[in-house]
Amino acid sequence: MTTTNTQTGTDVCSGNQVYSDANWRTRTLTIDGVLTINGDFTTVDRVVVNGTLIVNGYLEAGGALDVNGTLTVTEDLYVEDDFQVDGDLQVGGSVDIDRWGLLTVADGGSMDVSESLVANGDFSISGDVIVDEDLTVGEWSTLTVNEGGNLQVGDDFNNGGWFDWFDSENRGEIVVGGTFTNEENGNMVITDGGVLDVSEGIVLESGSIMTVEDGGTISGGAGGIVNNGGTLTAPDESECLTGCCGPECKTLPVELTYIVITSRDGEQYLEWETATEINNEGFEIQAKLASVDEFEYLDFVAGHGTTSEVQRYSYRLYTAAYKYYRLKQVDYDGQFEYSPIVALQNQLEQASYAVFPNPTAGEVHLEGAGQTAFQLYDAYGNALLSEHLLADELLEVKVSNCLSASPDGNYILTLQTAQGQESIRIVKK
Repeated sequence: MTTTNTQTGTDVCSGNQVYSDANWRTRTLTIDGVLTINGDFTTVDRVVVNGTLIVNGYLEAGGALDVNGTLTVTEDLYVEDDFQVDGDLQVGGSVDIDRWGLLTVADGGSMDVSESLVANGDFSISGDVIVDEDLTVGEWSTLTVNEGGNLQVGDDFNNGGWFDWFDSENRGEIVVGGTFTNEENGNMVITDGGVLDVSEGIVLESGSIMTVEDGGTISGGAGGIVNNGGTLTAPDESECLTGCCGPECKTLPVELTYIVITSRDGEQYLEWETATEINNEGFEIQAKLASVDEFEYLDFVAGHGTTSEVQRYSYRLYTAAYKYYRLKQVDYDGQFEYSPIVALQNQLEQASYAVFPNPTAGEVHLEGAGQTAFQLYDAYGNALLSEHLLADELLEVKVSNCLSASPDGNYILTLQTAQGQESIRIVKK
């Protein structure tokens, strides 16, 4: 039988105590030894953990809680008041910060959350925080990553609040394994020394604000940086649209201008162009069938080492068995980068769309009909637009507006039609 133990005074736990089959509710408590609660735990007033507190259940922090030692919660944690972590906090479930709650991980403190974290209150980080799944910051929340702070998110990070990234003298780092979305009303400021490193792309939704000050760095990884109507301010906004901007961005060994599949005299060719190359050993040609997930090696094309002159490459595709192709650019030191993926159109099919004028100053017109989805990529493979079931007239408007607002260069428009996938290279100048 489970009982509820209500502690109404002030107590000090200095030994090793275990409370089993109990739901604990406490007012003021100081733990200098080891306290194990085999049930749920609710705090009303201040609890100070100088030793070790183990809650084999759910913890509702309704009063202030200071963790100077070690706190382990096997299920979920709910923060309603001031919650200060100077020691180590392990949460086996999820964390929910209430609208009036404040969770602070101080310098030297650490926090590891096995599931997701939702911040509807304030969250301040000066130590190390790991969230294994998603992180969501609510509309009225403030997340601050201070000097020396480090935040790692295993999956997606959705920011809808006032992201107060670093005071003027502070700097830290955040790493996101999935996608970072700056939602409507989301406001992020990255100042000198701040780093936002995202693996699967940064998305700036309409009504959001992202400010990258001089010395700050943002990187969208494989998904690039996609602006869906948000406000982006940076020392070089055009650099940000390439997928990374700031001093921590790696210098790409090869600046790929475009990659396309073309037809000549009944033959199909994979063609690409580079603007610059640094220590470029060459390119692996990789391909895959439509029915499988993995690419396989086909051939190798030697590069031009280090050059600032434009280089053009052409590789004949000897079989129509493969549907998708990409390049693996390899440096002399073994480092590599992948190109965007392009699709082979059946030689018996005629392209159902044409784009003109091409080159263009921005506005384009499309001849054709029947697309069910489209994507517009820049030369680095960053998706600038991606929509489904859009009327052809709206497709023209969307592509024209995006190109007009983008820097000169090469772009790839990919269309899904009844005949398959088509890729059209558009040059803006």
